Amino acid sequence: MVQYLLIDYLLLLGGVVEGVPLAQGF
Repeated sequence: MVQYLLIDYLLLLGGVVEGVPLAQGF
């Protein structure tokens, strides 16, 4: 359960980090 939450958090964080530069056309 803890690993699932951690992976989900990492995926969400990665999506945000990669989504910002893509939105700015960076």
